[in-house]
Amino acid sequence: MQRDVIDNEDPTVESADIRCAVTALVRGYGVHAFTDNGLTPDGVRRADTSLDDRPAPTDAQLESIGAGLQRCAIAAAMAPALAEGLQISDHGTINCFAGRFASDPNARRFLVLAFMDRPVDLITAHQMVGLVAACVDLPSWVLQSAGVVTNASTRACLLDQLKDSEALLKDLMALKISHTQPDLAEQDDEALGVSINVCRPGSHEGFTVPSSG
Repeated sequence: MQRDVIDNEDPTVESADIRCAVTALVRGYGVHAFTDNGLTPDGVRRADTSLDDRPAPTDAQLESIGAGLQRCAIAAAMAPALAEGLQISDHGTINCFAGRFASDPNARRFLVLAFMDRPVDLITAHQMVGLVAACVDLPSWVLQSAGVVTNASTRACLLDQLKDSEALLKDLMALKISHTQPDLAEQDDEALGVSINVCRPGSHEGFTVPSSG
């Protein structure tokens, strides 16, 4: 979710919430990182103000800013956007996402990168997959998202195979989210295909794990 989406389109987010988020950002980077370049905290609050010229946050800054963002309402407000991206409409799952965004330390890097509209790196992608897995049964979601239609016994076999290969599945999802190491993603995809191919005589060519981003 980008800053302009948070500022202008989400009716649940008020100006005080934006001030909260900007305060976390300015404190995490340090005031001088903005004022030395002629940008005031009030300027940062403007939806049309670009943060592209800010240097990439360090790990320490990601932790600090992310912890600050988790004290703001926009953290929980990102949950519906994640659910929409995953094509999930279940309110219980959305509430689970909201709770994770608001309190899980592993959500902090993503909160910062999303707020600053920065690419998601592999570390952050792995954390996001873990957050999703805490609220969603990944094997079931993968089959549903891939549109796999089959009989009950084959579906049960597929679910078992995906559960047995869950570490590989999570790694593949993180690689797809971060768009890094495409060769490794292809290897993981092929290995996962081999594991599930035992469930029916025909090949699973065309079966791909959807990205959660």
